[in-house]
Amino acid sequence: MTLNQRRTRFLRGVAGAGRPGRMRKQGAARKFLAILLLAVFISVGHAKDSAAQMTPCPYAVCIEVLGFEAGFGQLVGDAAGTIPDAASAALDPVFMAALGTPFGVFPAVIGDKILGVIDDLTGTISSIWEDELDPAMQDMVKQLSTLNASQSVALAAFLDAANHYRVRQELRNEEVDSLREQHPGENVCVAGTIVGGITRAGSFQRAYNAAAPAEMAVRTGNTAGTVAGGGRAAAANVDFLQYVTRYCSAADNNGASGCADDGSFVGQDIDVTGTIFAKETIDVTNDDTRTTVDDLIRNIAEPLVKDPVSLGAVGSATGQQAILAGESYAAKRQTIYDGLYHIVSRRVPGSQMGAFVGPLRKAAGVHDTQISGNPSHNEIMQAMMNERFRNGNYAQQLIDEPENNQRELVVQQAFQLMQMSDQLDLMDRYSLLLAAQVGAEILQDKHPNSAIRGAPLR
Repeated sequence: MTLNQRRTRFLRGVAGAGRPGRMRKQGAARKFLAILLLAVFISVGHAKDSAAQMTPCPYAVCIEVLGFEAGFGQLVGDAAGTIPDAASAALDPVFMAALGTPFGVFPAVIGDKILGVIDDLTGTISSIWEDELDPAMQDMVKQLSTLNASQSVALAAFLDAANHYRVRQELRNEEVDSLREQHPGENVCVAGTIVGGITRAGSFQRAYNAAAPAEMAVRTGNTAGTVAGGGRAAAANVDFLQYVTRYCSAADNNGASGCADDGSFVGQDIDVTGTIFAKETIDVTNDDTRTTVDDLIRNIAEPLVKDPVSLGAVGSATGQQAILAGESYAAKRQTIYDGLYHIVSRRVPGSQMGAFVGPLRKAAGVHDTQISGNPSHNEIMQAMMNERFRNGNYAQQLIDEPENNQRELVVQQAFQLMQMSDQLDLMDRYSLLLAAQVGAEILQDKHPNSAIRGAPLR
């Protein structure tokens, strides 16, 4: 709608106010007065506002711009003189017609003014919207969007960090589990180190077990040039002299033991427990210790030697039978020597594992005098199969790392197998001893007849 169309519509509304009747005239008058007052205030405000060019002002200036000063009072006074006339003209169409042209154009002027004010107001609102409100709201939307975006980025970063931390935690747990499963404990390391020492000690054990009985074979066989070569009496005399020097106890045999004072190693030639079983490692590299062990074994296996067969009797059947009986006797004695020296050979030093076995035994409460610097096979087995379990540190490692229990189970099974192997060796020697005993009993119960002794059977 154009400005002229809006003005014509407004004038028609004003002109039609005085036709229907007096009540209608009064209502039209009130509307006209209200519109007139509104137009005056808006016109004044628009004029002042246009002069100020919509510039923010201090409080005093704003009061002046709004029209609350003397100029505005003068403008209201001037309008007060014309408002009653306008009202009277609106109430009486006849008077209105009599006023003529000057008053007739008044509504048109007011209408134009009002329409101008409306246009200015619309433009002002549009200007405020375009220049202030719309950019401000756009900024507000941007800020809200930025806030939401920042919050989304922060939440995404937090979730990424949480996932990263969770993955790292799972990775570390896997690393810890792998370390605990694959990393051997101290007990396993000690066992793995000592196994090499057992192999070395086993070599010395087998060598000693083979050499020691062989040295006794010269006694059993009455070897020429030895004490036993002279027969039982000569050997007994030498053995008695050594007994008096080393092992004699003046109180034995009711004081008639053959010596006035105790020997330097009194009683050790018959003390099986103190000489052999009380020591996990027997230092056979010491000459006195080795001699004592040999004399103890001799007292058990062969305290007296047999007499040799004379040279003249060797060609006869009786002499030959005596030679063969001597061979049977030597075999049986060697079986006994081998069984006895096998127990001693387990206690022969040679592993060189003292730096590892010693602390285990000491932690278990074993006295220092019982700990060897060069443990034997028997001492290692004693420490690994018995004494190491008495140490609190051993149990603590199994509690702190349960995976060590599985490894320790393998270690224990390995040592149990080694112990069973040692028992098998003992059973082999026990079988030979039993065979020797049975053969002697058969020979004693079943004597050969006279024909076998003097002549061959027909």
